[in-house]
Amino acid sequence: PGFSNAKRIGAVFVGRLSKEKGIETLLDAWKTAAKDVPLKIIGDGPLKPLVTEAAANNPAIQWLGQIPFDKVLSEIGSARLLVFPSCWAETFGRSMLEAFATGTPVVAADMASMKELITHGKTGLHFRTGDAEDLATKILECVGNSHWYVDAGKAARREFVERYSAEANVQQTMSIYEQEI
Repeated sequence: PGFSNAKRIGAVFVGRLSKEKGIETLLDAWKTAAKDVPLKIIGDGPLKPLVTEAAANNPAIQWLGQIPFDKVLSEIGSARLLVFPSCWAETFGRSMLEAFATGTPVVAADMASMKELITHGKTGLHFRTGDAEDLATKILECVGNSHWYVDAGKAARREFVERYSAEANVQQTMSIYEQEI
């Protein structure tokens, strides 16, 4: 599907509301420099009370809870960026691929698997894991530079089509079979 960058605003987080997903870092970033950037939080989990309190205290934060998958993609596709603040060794960040599919750049912690998926400066930005101030700085860089986030969104979408789409996976699988024959 084609996604427009014209009316995108703010940031979105999609995931379990738990310590290892970096929720505290995310919310701390919104207490500082990023406090006025619209943030939608999608998901549920043990840190829900922390998220609902943050949303009650900051009008820029909106907690959407659990929503249907098509709505998740719509929210990601209408944001300027997806924030992936995980502070544990994720094996593969599905929401990052969903962001790429919708042409949305990602700001992610600088852990191994996230560094593998996100090309810093091209398809998103990395921030120091657990560092809310660095996260806030990267958020403002992304949101404040409309040329960058449009270009990064296009690069993210291209990356998705070339590496992660069904067509790309079929080609990769066929290539492996051909090498074995």
